[in-house]
Amino acid sequence: TIQSQLIAIALLLISIYPFSVVPSDRLGDRSFAEIAEIHLTSGLISTIIFFSVLWIVAKPLNKQDKYWRTLTMCSYTSLAQFPFSLPLLVMVFTHMHTWNEIYPLMVVIMFYQLAMGAFAITISMGLPWQLAGGIAILSMFIDQTTQDMVFRFFGIFSKSLI
Repeated sequence: TIQSQLIAIALLLISIYPFSVVPSDRLGDRSFAEIAEIHLTSGLISTIIFFSVLWIVAKPLNKQDKYWRTLTMCSYTSLAQFPFSLPLLVMVFTHMHTWNEIYPLMVVIMFYQLAMGAFAITISMGLPWQLAGGIAILSMFIDQTTQDMVFRFFGIFSKSLI
């Protein structure tokens, strides 16, 4: 699982790099190191919160023995989801398309990623798909709230991406 976490961090840094190249009102004149720090902090905090919530769900259901397998499966599932969003992000950062043109497709990909997360939790923990879907949606809320809090902490208040 350490290897999958290192790969996920490497992919995160690769996906963050365009933010340092393309000027953005949201990020200002920040360097790549600052942008990486912001996103890594957000990712680390949301991961800790999500896996804590997953443990809180697993404990009363007596699924603690399947917890580590679920962590590993969630890590590999997130790696499998990365190639779906990367081409769209590249199109935005290279100015082939605007964010407004790409956004509807990103919503579809987000739903696909939520379904994959729910599937991973259902298969690895043996939970009903409804509960796993709720946990996947909860992960989306955790990610967005954590990102908003970390961005505010670093003084980034605008909601526009590019």
